[in-house]
Amino acid sequence: MKPLILTIILYLISSQVVFGLGEDQLYTGSAATIQSGKFQYQTYVNTTYAGGAFVSGNSLTYGASKRMDMRVAYGYLWNDYGPNVQIGPNVGAKWRFQGNGRTNTSMALSALYGISNASAGNPQRENLGILYIAQQPTKYATLLANAGYVWVSNNPTNLRYLALAAAREVDPNLLLALQYVDIGVIGKGFSSQRKTQYVLGAVYHPTKALGCSLQLGYVPKGKRSNWTTTVGFAVIL
Repeated sequence: MKPLILTIILYLISSQVVFGLGEDQLYTGSAATIQSGKFQYQTYVNTTYAGGAFVSGNSLTYGASKRMDMRVAYGYLWNDYGPNVQIGPNVGAKWRFQGNGRTNTSMALSALYGISNASAGNPQRENLGILYIAQQPTKYATLLANAGYVWVSNNPTNLRYLALAAAREVDPNLLLALQYVDIGVIGKGFSSQRKTQYVLGAVYHPTKALGCSLQLGYVPKGKRSNWTTTVGFAVIL
């Protein structure tokens, strides 16, 4: 599999499809879980200002218990300059082992299992990932930190994932966040790659059950720096 396509697949299955765009809809996952017995449906679209690629994804998350939720997700990338990429179906689960996920120090583990991903019809199955989530409320903002790793089957490269954020509720219905995301593709005999992104996110809740999100990301690439936009929608069922 070409390194660029591999990077795209790993970026999507980690930061946007299973690990991220979680209960709070941000790239940087929080320790909060879906209320027990409830479902959350999410959908998003992502595009770049330079054009050439368009991504859409969907996920359904179920609150399995007070501290655990489970998720199934699927996404697809349409690429003007190369093969399209199928991302999923993938399944994941998040377990909060400390705190309540909102008002006190909280920590959680999130795991994913990539049932099937494919580029140009070439399948990439049985990827496995783990993500550690830490959350600390302060007087001015809630601080979030994610650190994870994805093992890629039948491929010499794996993925490391780091995300940091400061999120603040400016009123009961509006959340603003500054985020930093760093993803690296690493492996023996492989020239490592990094994808760094700086993101401004906003999540608006017109009701407790509905949420809309907008995230504007800056990807530094020297003279080829780029901007990305992700628009999301979530509903609690």
